[in-house]
Amino acid sequence: MRELIGECQQCGKNVYCENGFFDGVQENGKLLCNECADEKNRHNGENPEVHNLIDAIRGIITASFRCA
Repeated sequence: MRELIGECQQCGKNVYCENGFFDGVQENGKLLCNECADEKNRHNGENPEVHNLIDAIRGIITASFRCA
């Protein structure tokens, strides 16, 4: 099942809850698609090792977040 959650506030792409899993990121009260969230993090000057760790943690959180 695919349920529209809203639009990415950066690119306008639709963000969904798919089969009970949130396919996006809510950051500082803004809804972002995963691509825009990843791009934003890359431009924040993060150390690549830190970025990889953040991606791994985001994957764990996304996998465990169940939509209502």
